[in-house]
Amino acid sequence: MTLLLFQLLLAPSTILQSGVAAPKIALAPASALDERGVVASAAVAPMEVVASIPRALVLSTPAGAGWAARLTEAALRAPPGALRDGVWAWRYAGWSTATEERIDAAERERFTRDWRSAAGLLTTGSDNDVEIYRKFGLPTHPAIDRAAQWLGLLTSTSTPTARWALESRGFAYRACRDRLRPLVDLGSLPPPDAAADLELGGSLRERRDRATAAIFSRAAARATLLDDGDSVAVVPLHERLAHCGGEDGGNVRLVAGDPRDAAGGDADAVLLVATRAIAAGEPLTRDFTRVPRIESRPPYTATPTAYKPPPPGEDDTAMLLLLQTGVE
Repeated sequence: MTLLLFQLLLAPSTILQSGVAAPKIALAPASALDERGVVASAAVAPMEVVASIPRALVLSTPAGAGWAARLTEAALRAPPGALRDGVWAWRYAGWSTATEERIDAAERERFTRDWRSAAGLLTTGSDNDVEIYRKFGLPTHPAIDRAAQWLGLLTSTSTPTARWALESRGFAYRACRDRLRPLVDLGSLPPPDAAADLELGGSLRERRDRATAAIFSRAAARATLLDDGDSVAVVPLHERLAHCGGEDGGNVRLVAGDPRDAAGGDADAVLLVATRAIAAGEPLTRDFTRVPRIESRPPYTATPTAYKPPPPGEDDTAMLLLLQTGVE
């Protein structure tokens, strides 16, 4: 039986309209925070197309600086129907948003309310607060500094590198926040039981900021580069795949356009193609280390007190993998 998009998340009428054909795939049960998990329900041969996704359901933007902001805008502008329902059904995100349970409970209680909300650390602090930090002898906002220490310990990364990465994510979000905030339609937010973290109290502006930050982080966690090398995209079904690093690099590959089309490819479809034989019951995987990274924040114009730069040449792959995609 053909699997159609969002089988576990959407109503049957929406499923029938989605148009994603995947006859040999089953979705793993979604957890409260993470809906990743796709398995082969039947044996798949090498180079076999395991899923065909209509372009109309793919969120995409040109690659390059600012891609995360543009991808968030595309998600917020998604038209009503399967695409918008899919965006608001997103659960998992990077470490600084939906996975704060990895922080010791006593330490978590010292963090701000923003840290415990879907917005996470993206909305914490300001890029104009350097003089305030200097006054108190701090390198950055105290919540960000504490989070950087935990993130560094979890990934064997130096605190300055983890702090810089957290600041870069916050800088990228705050650079686009004012432009994206008006795009949030609070009337379209899911009911509280589906996304309670977006339904916290506060002013209209604060709720829109939290929703914007949540979608920003969740879009970045799902992003991939299409094989044309010029586009960053979130592709339904593909974004649910589990992580497989190393030389294997995953057992399926995204192909933007159907190579079986003699005219040069079907521009209306994105395919998931098996890179090797896949046994029935085997998870489908992708390599999350190959996702586009949010660019580094600009250097400080006035260096904060106690600031230490990231060590040159440090391997930050594990840290960025956890921070951006939530994959350990």
